[in-house]
Amino acid sequence: MNHPNNSKMETLLSAYKRHLLLYKAELETTWKGAHKDTRWVHHITSVAHKLSGSGKAYGFVELSQLAREL
Repeated sequence: MNHPNNSKMETLLSAYKRHLLLYKAELETTWKGAHKDTRWVHHITSVAHKLSGSGKAYGFVELSQLAREL
């Protein structure tokens, strides 16, 4: 029998994976945008910081490391 926490973790992991696709699209849009405004650097840094912490928590160690390097 599955433990209820396994189901919760699977649900969280699934939601995280979907959110990664949103982050990817957001980063691509920001990167392709006009770079006349320096806020784009702050935005990319902010997303990288989020991915650095959350990636490791959800088992994406390489993603976390790459985000930290960014």
